[in-house]
Amino acid sequence: MTSIEFGKMCRPYNIKYREIFGYVPCRDDYSCSQGEYYAALQMSVEKKIE
Repeated sequence: MTSIEFGKMCRPYNIKYREIFGYVPCRDDYSCSQGEYYAALQMSVEKKIE
């Protein structure tokens, strides 16, 4: 998956994450794959846990 596709996929969750926690996490701060990051982002938003 390209970084553009990944960004488009994460965008709705980034918006919700910012509404909940006040900032958007940076993928580069974590040592995981795009898939792992996306799954963690989804779970954080759904469970409202950073």
